Amino acid sequence: MRNEWYKFFRHHGLDTLEDYADHVESTLVNELTKIDKYIETFETEEEKEFHVDRIYDEIAAYRDEFPEVMRTSLLISIFTYLEHELNNRCRSINKDEFKKYQTGDKGIERAKKFLKENSIDFPHQTKEWNFICDVREIRNCFAHSQGHINEMSDKSQIKIRTAIKSLGKDLISETEATEEIQLHKNFNKKFIKNVKDFLDILDGI
Repeated sequence: MRNEWYKFFRHHGLDTLEDYADHVESTLVNELTKIDKYIETFETEEEKEFHVDRIYDEIAAYRDEFPEVMRTSLLISIFTYLEHELNNRCRSINKDEFKKYQTGDKGIERAKKFLKENSIDFPHQTKEWNFICDVREIRNCFAHSQGHINEMSDKSQIKIRTAIKSLGKDLISETEATEEIQLHKNFNKKFIKNVKDFLDILDGI
């Protein structure tokens, strides 16, 4: 019972992000449905084409632009949440020591090394951690080049494309013409599940 309550409170932030994703995705679908119904009120194909052209910018915003912005910002928020959780576990061991802890790595890798050096059984060989590491490559591309793979270094491009292949075409893809990362609808829900499961494994739940 204690573990269930602990998981509930510990996962509350991730649950909120997941609810937010569901709400925004649903809102975008509803707006596109309204537009479709509006277009269908016109009788001829010529009229329909005219009004589609007239409101094309609005259609493109709900279909392409808004989902891209939301999914990218949510990915970064989830990753920030995970990094904060790992850092909190490090601080709980020794706040002062972790503050001055020096390593060539940053972020989640720095936290992983600190935890392992302090005899924590870090589950780095799990599928959840592998998923997280793949997402890290995607997050870095958004952070440094707004998802434009060809603007990253040659070494980074290889890592990013390897991560995209590993994560799978149902969750993520690369546009052929512009070489940009495209996050699909269920990407962040899958990411949240992997973060939840990973933290549970780390905490021995």
